[in-house]
Amino acid sequence: MNLTNSAPQSAAFFLATILMLTTLQISGQDRDETAVRDKALKILRHELNSDSFWVKVHAAEFLISLGQAKEAETVFLKELEMKGNIPIQRIGI
Repeated sequence: MNLTNSAPQSAAFFLATILMLTTLQISGQDRDETAVRDKALKILRHELNSDSFWVKVHAAEFLISLGQAKEAETVFLKELEMKGNIPIQRIGI
């Protein structure tokens, strides 16, 4: 997987990650859970640092739900400094 994608491809990877996590929660399979979780976290962490603001917001939401709040907090404190005065983005921050 190439993690240097355009915005549409980044959004597609992000959605695929959500699907992987949802599938794990529904199926309850332990067999490949660690590998899938690691791959999903890698994608979410990548998207957390993407240029697409709303993809970044949703990646942060999922990282928080997976117990990775500190990573999201670090990124969004910087976002608050840079974009906190832009109303449409302040909503996401």
